[in-house]
Order: sequence, then structure tokens, then C-alpha cells
Amino acid sequence: MLAPLIRATQALSLTLGLATAAPAQDWHALGTGIGGTSPSMGVFATTPHATELVAGGDFQQAGGVPVNSVASWNGSRWKAFGTGLGGPVEALAVYNGELIAAGAFEFAGSKQVNNVARWKAAKGKWVPMGSGLPGRVQAMVVWNGKLVAGGYFTGSGRKVYNRIAQWDGSNWKPLGSGLDGQVMALGVHGTDLYAGGFFNSAGGVPAHRVARWDGVQWQAVGQGADNGVGGYVYSLASFQGDLIVGGLFFSAGTMAANNIARWDGAQWHPLGSGTYDVTGTGYVMALAEHQGRLLATGHFQTAGGTYVNNIAAWDGGNWAPVGSGLGNGGFSNEYGFALAPWNGELVAGGIFAGPGRYIASWY
Repeated sequence: MLAPLIRATQALSLTLGLATAAPAQDWHALGTGIGGTSPSMGVFATTPHATELVAGGDFQQAGGVPVNSVASWNGSRWKAFGTGLGGPVEALAVYNGELIAAGAFEFAGSKQVNNVARWKAAKGKWVPMGSGLPGRVQAMVVWNGKLVAGGYFTGSGRKVYNRIAQWDGSNWKPLGSGLDGQVMALGVHGTDLYAGGFFNSAGGVPAHRVARWDGVQWQAVGQGADNGVGGYVYSLASFQGDLIVGGLFFSAGTMAANNIARWDGAQWHPLGSGTYDVTGTGYVMALAEHQGRLLATGHFQTAGGTYVNNIAAWDGGNWAPVGSGLGNGGFSNEYGFALAPWNGELVAGGIFAGPGRYIASWY
């Protein structure tokens, strides 16, 4: 009688162990990934839309399906958005339930859209948003009920934007007098809009590479010697109550900070020893929060002194690798450019040959 009881107890313990063990996370390809003939081929933006994941960039195929710069993934296959867009997509957003794509393209099919377009699902085609924007768009975000776009565009005559504009549902309008250099990143932190890029002033106020718009005027992030960062900003995020700034820089205010820093509302702080590349750089190109951690991707071998291969996770105190990272490892010229939580997964896009072709999902 004792032996069967022992076996039954062992079986129950094994069953409970299997039931509670968490499956190991790893990188997974999204079908056969992205393809094409563009010399700058890659995935530069990702966003959830409805139940699907949308990827934008410079490519002509997705999973073997002919596409033009934008495609969606439903978990098992890729599909096109009509005839696509006539140039690289640098930014994606969802505004009032509709997908918005922006970048460097004049046409969507035969329709002139000027660098930004809205997907009209009921008609299965891209449509203009007013007269569009007069130059390359690098970033978009929804803030205070408005769609905000930033990039290289300036404008002329009665339509001067100076690298940032807001869409109110029918027209593009400037945000104050704009910025004196390119906007590469937009983000929302608290109730305010933040812009990052290559500028030194915002609305006429000295603002070194990062600035805050409160709905009325532009303001610097930090005063005096603490004003902004000493380099270039490519990414922004909000994490654990702080503004996170990523890019290519070696100082934030008066603090040494390697390519990533946090602003707590009063002063700058480094995130450990930051990111590093063998060339002495360590670009942080995209940021996202996923499962309670901050994810950073770009072009760097190490984060916090640990080998991570172009993507790393910050838990508030330490950096850690995310599996084997993105790319072939070593010192290859591969980048992560986009991050998006989707369907419980983290999707990364960029220019890399593995673990997926230009796009992969962590789960």
C-alpha cells in the first residue's frame, strides 16, 4: 500500500511542478521576416493596431508578400496595406482608432500625401491628412487629444512649423515657434509633451537636445549647467516616474551618462554605466516598458558592463541581456530601431539578420 501512495505523491508533485514552471522566454522570428532591394532596408517603426502588429520602414516584402514600406502581422502571417507608401516609413501611430504612417514619401499609390498618411480601413487605401507636412517626419505621438509629428520639416509662408506640428483632426498647426534643429523623438511624460533631437533652442528658449511643451510654451529640461544633454537624442520614454532619454551623448546636465539618462523632475541621473560600443559610441535608438522593465535597443555591445548585443533591460538598478540580443553578435554593423509591446510579446525591429530577419519577437 505504501509504494502506490509514494508513486501517487511523486506524480502529483511532478504535475504541480509542471503547472507552475514558467516557460523560458526567447526570441522568435515573425514568419520569414522582411525583405526587399532597398540599400537602407530595415524596420524603423512598430506599433500595435487593433489586434495586429504593424511594421514600417524601408522594405518591399514581408513574409514573401509584396508590400511597400508598411505591413501588418497577425501572429501567423503578414499582409499589405493596399499599395503601400512610396518611400521609407519612419514613424507609426494610432490616432482616433486609425493607423497613421509618416516618413519620407510623397505618394501613397497615385495619391499625393506629402510624408504623412492615414489608413482608411473601410476603403482599403491611404488618404492624405490635409496638405501633409513639407519634409521628412521622424517621430509621432498622441498627446492631449492631438497627433504630434516631429522631424526635419520647416515650412514657409503661412505654414511655418519649424520641425514640429500638431494635427487637430482637420489641420496641421505649429507648436509655438518650434525648434531650431531636427526632432528625432517625441514622448509623453506626466501631462506634458517632450521632444528630443539635434536642437539647441525651443520656442526661443535655450534647450539642449530635449525640451518640454506644457501646452502653452516650450521650456528647457534642467536649468543652467543642468540644461539637457551633451550630444544627440533619439529616444524618449516614461519609466517609474522619470523621463528617460536615450541617444548618443556622454553627459546629462552635469552628470556623466553614457547614451541614456533619467530626469526625475529636478536633476539628471545615469542608468548605471550606460551603453557602450567598441567604436566608443553606443547609440540608444528606441525605448519601451515591458513587463515592469525598461527595454533599450540601438547599436551597443554592452550595457552596465555586461555583454547584451544591441538590446538590454533595466530593472531600476541593473542592466541585463535579453536572450542573445539582436544581430549576429560581436561587432557587426546591426541596429535595433524600434520596440513595441504587443499581445504580451515585445517586438523589436531594425537592421539585423537574426534572430529574425529585420524583426523579431521576445516571449
